[in-house]
Amino acid sequence: QGPEILKTGSHQGLYALREAIARHLYRFRGMAVAPEQIVIGAGTEYLYQLLIQLLGRNRIYGIENPGYRKLAQVYDRNDVQFRYLELDGEGLSLEALRRSEVQIVHTSPSHHFPTGIVMPIKRRREFWPGRRRMNATLSKMITTASSGLPACRFRPFRVLTPWERSFI
Repeated sequence: QGPEILKTGSHQGLYALREAIARHLYRFRGMAVAPEQIVIGAGTEYLYQLLIQLLGRNRIYGIENPGYRKLAQVYDRNDVQFRYLELDGEGLSLEALRRSEVQIVHTSPSHHFPTGIVMPIKRRREFWPGRRRMNATLSKMITTASSGLPACRFRPFRVLTPWERSFI
């Protein structure tokens, strides 16, 4: 790489890394994602602040309970309204989501932190139609690489289309 490594990079992160991530997502998750759709940032907190700027501070966000507590701190610091959404034995409770006024949901359907729950395919299928009815946006973090958890070995039942909002 030589002197190239010292040049100012893209605000989305190193292109070669984004290409590698896109290939990985296609091979192991069945997701056709272009490198231009991937943003690499300096940590989860920074990236969630970008999502807040993109999606808006005037929305109501949903966080799984129990879940990633740092996210509530990020929302607090950014003056964003949020609600905790209960889990059941299969992950995010659809009933809790339906009863809430949440517009944007943070959920981890695979290897939920801290419970380790993996949302069954049947629940995921139930979740998608509800998402459309409730005008909610799914924000899914893929944390497999950094968490040391084994990668998913199945193809997703449905990959979001480019016009739907998906954030990785």
